[in-house]
Amino acid sequence: MIPVAMAISRAHPSLERAVASVLNQQGVETELLLVVNGPDEEAARAAERLGADNARIRVLFRDAPGLSGALNLALRSTDAEFVARMDDDDLCEPHRLHTQLRWMRAHPDLAAVGCAWRVLGPNSKPDSKPESKPIAIVRPPTDPNPLHARLLQGNCLAHGSMLLRRQSVLDAGGYDETLDKAQDLDLWLRLAKTGRIGAVPDILYTHFLREENTALSTSREQAHAAATVLARAWASLPRTKTDDAEPIDAVAEVLERTDDPASRDGIDRLIRERGPTLGAMVASLWASARVPPMTARAVEACRRSRLREVGAELRNAGAASVILWGAGSHAEWILDHASDLGLPINGLIDDQATGELRGLAITRPEAAEPGAFVLIASDSFEDQIWERSLPHRTRGVRVFRLYGEEAP
Repeated sequence: MIPVAMAISRAHPSLERAVASVLNQQGVETELLLVVNGPDEEAARAAERLGADNARIRVLFRDAPGLSGALNLALRSTDAEFVARMDDDDLCEPHRLHTQLRWMRAHPDLAAVGCAWRVLGPNSKPDSKPESKPIAIVRPPTDPNPLHARLLQGNCLAHGSMLLRRQSVLDAGGYDETLDKAQDLDLWLRLAKTGRIGAVPDILYTHFLREENTALSTSREQAHAAATVLARAWASLPRTKTDDAEPIDAVAEVLERTDDPASRDGIDRLIRERGPTLGAMVASLWASARVPPMTARAVEACRRSRLREVGAELRNAGAASVILWGAGSHAEWILDHASDLGLPINGLIDDQATGELRGLAITRPEAAEPGAFVLIASDSFEDQIWERSLPHRTRGVRVFRLYGEEAP
């Protein structure tokens, strides 16, 4: 029996879908620990109704809201060896827990195990059909030391996707109830120090965004909390001794072979074998900036090639200049590579941003005149911008896509 801890603070239509996802797991028997997190009467009624309909749902109540406290309550309410997590508006594959349990049994030193996961928009259908194309797929490192190093740069694990060894979590102090945000990242980093965390390579979990156009961004409060947790974790990293020849040799190799992505293999091997130290992490981040991984280099080359192709398409269509739709980091990338585009960029339009970027005024899409040539400057939200551009295309604005399949 694997208890699954799910905290709810509101009643919403996706709750029953998430509950069914837990109860319909294959290969393992599950019990849902449904924690009503705070004094929301509708949430309490929804939980009680679900509990009355299924004996495998145990409803717990906590008057004071707080995710950390709710999850600690669930951990203390069972004596099971393993406890899984699940968020109340997400979805997991039917074989998720069976796969993760086998992984934990095969790696008894692990305190927790995650998995690869996908991100879908809030209105997506959870059936993996083409209309539900993921916004992103996140693949955490599977080995504990590289995963620890990755967590020191930010959270790559979906909280609801985790299977926890209960006693290891309790021995580490459980969730920190003083934290309102980033409780999961804090726990993963503490577990990575006292135990080890791994991840199954399979995509076993689906996270649904609550709002459109948020992608993997986060609130200012969440970002500040995560930064505080990361600063604390970095401060506690073991120091690398200056007379330790192996790290020095690894850094020297990067300096000697700057243009060769394989030159950072020595640093990656040190982290994989020894775990992250302060010196190894600093060297790894520095090497990543100095020698981008081959995948990043290949992606950059392809993006610039595509920018040249679209520039040629725009010129062939009669464009003498172009307006960028979007004022984010991707627009800045295009401005940095305007020579590849081969056209002057004479302005930007954006649905939300105002002001200016690199000396160019940012206006609303309505300001684009009929006949103007517009290039969508977003990789994450190109589909959404293309759909929103329909009224403007209808009135004669020439909107081009950089990555999409639809002809402009």
